[in-house]
Amino acid sequence: MEKSDWVKIVVILIVVGFITEQFFFSAGFRSFFLGGSETPSAENVTGTATFNGTIRTYDPILALPQNTSQQVIEELRNTPGVKSVQAQDIYMIVQTETRDDVYPLALALRQKNVTAYSVANIALPASVEVTVAGKTINASTSGTIVRVQLEPLLDVDSDVTVSMVAVLNDDQLIAYQSARVLMERLLLQANATVAALNYRVYAYGIPWENRSSIANQSGYDYNRIDTVRFDPPLDVGQVVLKRQLPYIVYIDSGSAVVEQSFDNATRMREDFPNVTLMFPQSTLRVLVNGNASAPDLPFNGTVAYSYLVALPPEVGGYETGGTQLVVETPEEHGLNTTIQLNISALAMGRKLVSVG
Repeated sequence: MEKSDWVKIVVILIVVGFITEQFFFSAGFRSFFLGGSETPSAENVTGTATFNGTIRTYDPILALPQNTSQQVIEELRNTPGVKSVQAQDIYMIVQTETRDDVYPLALALRQKNVTAYSVANIALPASVEVTVAGKTINASTSGTIVRVQLEPLLDVDSDVTVSMVAVLNDDQLIAYQSARVLMERLLLQANATVAALNYRVYAYGIPWENRSSIANQSGYDYNRIDTVRFDPPLDVGQVVLKRQLPYIVYIDSGSAVVEQSFDNATRMREDFPNVTLMFPQSTLRVLVNGNASAPDLPFNGTVAYSYLVALPPEVGGYETGGTQLVVETPEEHGLNTTIQLNISALAMGRKLVSVG
């Protein structure tokens, strides 16, 4: 889905927020959440705040991409906790029976490669530091709730870091804008457990003269190179002259592409005297599943192993949810053994929501 489409979804979610429960961005915000008069006793000031809050509830609604498959939609309609699923132009709106149904549904949808958004109601601490024109103000919040559109990948009572634009009056928070939950990029070490062998990968460098000997076969990933490089580069006269050679498909000062059937390196050297010719190798990768034999090829190759590995429940103090990864390694490992990995991850609160 295009970014513009998701912007429209966020706008719709804000509108839904107005419908489903009271939602204030102005003086009414103070009246409803903080109490007291709507008439300010001093001039309002605006700054930025970053703080740790706690997810209390989600609105009982999920917004899905409009191109969500019909199979997923039908499964949702028959899922306990789903009240209704309705198409709304560029999005699908899922109404849930209760607020507690939002988080497990979002996780189930993510496993189907469907991203769903909702509105989280996040409790602020008693006070937050607000930066106003380079000055820090310790602003009272009086237990305000901030509403943030996000993918509900954390259960209620989870702590998150929130950034927002804060409006203060007499050192009290009276309104906010642009609230968002911050993600943290991490580099972590993890001991993962080998769950399964996906396949073995045999890699070969195929000499230029033998590149036509590789036939297309299932499981073969062949990058054939029909190029020859020149050192030093040819001048314009040489390019014009050599273009007449019958096996030349394309030529410029630095290289030539030859017909696929042409593999006579000796003739090329004779046709290009006083020029060093470089004949790059083609590359071949062969995937072999299970206990099948290695390919019978007359070339030197290397072997690597593709494993499905499972992360432990926690890495570096962050929950992983038992995420499984595909890892390719030159070493062979047995099932249920341990592989040490360096992983990059994206964390929301204390949970890893994306691992690479």
